[in-house]
Amino acid sequence: MTNWVVTNNSWHGAGGYPFWGGAGGKARFDFEETMVKDMDFKQLSLGFFGDPKDIDEHINGVTNAVKTGDIIFLQFPQFTSVFFMKCFIEKVTQTFGAKVVAYIHDVLPWRDPGNYNESARAEFFQTLSLCQGLIVHSDVMKNRLDEEFKYYDYSSNQVYIIQKYFGYRANRMTFDWKRKWDDFPNMSLDYAGNLDVAQFLNQLPENININVYGENKSITPNPNINLMGNFDSEAITHVLKGDFGLVWKSTTYPYITGLYGEYEKINAPHKLSMYLAADLPVIVSSQSAMAKYVKENNIGIVIDSLEDLPNIPEKITKEDYNKMVFNVNRIGNLIRSMFPAKWAVMQMIDKLDFEPNDDMKYFREHNGRPYR
Repeated sequence: MTNWVVTNNSWHGAGGYPFWGGAGGKARFDFEETMVKDMDFKQLSLGFFGDPKDIDEHINGVTNAVKTGDIIFLQFPQFTSVFFMKCFIEKVTQTFGAKVVAYIHDVLPWRDPGNYNESARAEFFQTLSLCQGLIVHSDVMKNRLDEEFKYYDYSSNQVYIIQKYFGYRANRMTFDWKRKWDDFPNMSLDYAGNLDVAQFLNQLPENININVYGENKSITPNPNINLMGNFDSEAITHVLKGDFGLVWKSTTYPYITGLYGEYEKINAPHKLSMYLAADLPVIVSSQSAMAKYVKENNIGIVIDSLEDLPNIPEKITKEDYNKMVFNVNRIGNLIRSMFPAKWAVMQMIDKLDFEPNDDMKYFREHNGRPYR
């Protein structure tokens, strides 16, 4: 049995991915690199194909080494047409007897519903339903997918693994990794990412000091906003200098509004892993899918509204903050080594590889005793 990871060879840029400056390229490249270098996966290279007359020939060419029982990990969505991915999954599962696992980065009809009419939406979820395994972000995402499959009357017998948060390959180039709140109780925040979905920044009051990293096309200069410029995804973890990393998407201040804010009630933002990879405690919305994890592991602050930000120094001590920093470093080490992805993939392989095997099932159920 061979484990494969699908790679995309049809784009220029780092790792063959567009949008390298954002989360899209970095997250996918990290996963591929980890599976190939650390997990000894084989690469299955796909291009961008949308013309039906070319698809079958292309799939046959790139999958000639795939065998029955192989497991193919497909990052979803791919930078190609959904129709092509549907054809690919059907071919390798029905013709070759392989299994396909979707490693989900985003569920686009939920994040950008305006880009999907009913037909495109149905095709997106049909393609996901053809996979034997789904690695998802949260219980909420799993349950929502089951609802979608049921609504469209698609198969819903997939194996689910809930990853919870992403890995983020990075090196901490310092002997003293500990964050220090030097100016306590004056608090400085970091916000890094796509500023187009962070319009709330234009409405922040002047008593909130924030360092903003990203390509600025929409943020109005303000005395409390320190525009730091745009940084490569590989460099950003070395330049963050605030006391907390803010994980927040909203069109308005102070509450979560807009489609992207609603989406974070379902998904695990790559931004959160970026902050933790930089040993930076986080601030998240109480409505987000990650709120419970942040609170249980004491790696940051959970707030209901941005109006709560000025009150944070009154509610915690420097000792409280130091405990958070210690916990963040512990989890940050796991994130930098891509442990979340490795764990999720190994769990999925275990379930898909062994559960259908009657001999192994007997072996497990009978505590390793042989047949009599």
